[in-house]
Amino acid sequence: MGVAGPGRFTLIVAIGRRQDGHTTSGTVGIELRAGGVVIASTVLEDPAAAIAPDSWFDLVAVGSVGPGDLALGAALEVRLTMTGSPQAQFDDVRLRYAPLQPLTVPNASFENPVVPPWTFTTANNWQTSGPANSGGVSAGTIGFDAALDGDQYLFLNLAGFSGVSPHLATSVPFTIGAVHPGMYHLTVAVGRRTNANGATDGLIEVDLVADGTVIAHAEVQNPRDTYAPGTWNDLTASGVVEPGSPLVGEDLTVRLTADEDTSSTQAQFDLVRLRWVSYGPAP
Repeated sequence: MGVAGPGRFTLIVAIGRRQDGHTTSGTVGIELRAGGVVIASTVLEDPAAAIAPDSWFDLVAVGSVGPGDLALGAALEVRLTMTGSPQAQFDDVRLRYAPLQPLTVPNASFENPVVPPWTFTTANNWQTSGPANSGGVSAGTIGFDAALDGDQYLFLNLAGFSGVSPHLATSVPFTIGAVHPGMYHLTVAVGRRTNANGATDGLIEVDLVADGTVIAHAEVQNPRDTYAPGTWNDLTASGVVEPGSPLVGEDLTVRLTADEDTSSTQAQFDLVRLRWVSYGPAP
């Protein structure tokens, strides 16, 4: 059957009702699993009443696997279950997969404009909430062996280091695109500088936002002690926009937030990745 990749899975199983009455009035269920994690599942109550005699009904379960999920790379497994008596009938098991598609985030690894070491300026296509020169692009060799991707990263100085707390960086409006129904996965690399006083002991958050509503959110508390010095660490936020949601058509925005606790100085970000897969009926 294969292994779980990042994307949307649709499991379809035909559920029957015998014409002689030997169909359960309990429940029938279908599950897609990988690595002990349930990816998609659903239950049909009382198929003896829900399905016409001598006929079949397609039961559909939809779910997704995102970057960093425990199910990623694990072997896929389908489970069919029933409760009650005397019997459940299953046929024609179908599994469909739609991979995540990358969405363009302008200046996603903060390579523009190019700055020499110890020169700081605002990143193109991003805006920050702090005073001038307290947030922007930095040469990747400051506090790290290198940036994760390219030669530069984004820094946000906090109140303990001539900045503000919290300090926000947001993508410039109308540069990513409009919201479509689907599953979104936002992944951002969070840095931990080699010098402890260059890393926040507060909170870092990554959000995908539309019209002030958070679609996907992830956070890490105290990256100074959570991450090893000089490393970059992926933080992934996942969320779903249902068909018919009032957010459909609104502008997508990526928001990066840093806050301090006791003696924070700075937060670092690199390589913003946004992926999406359509959410709707099985293809």
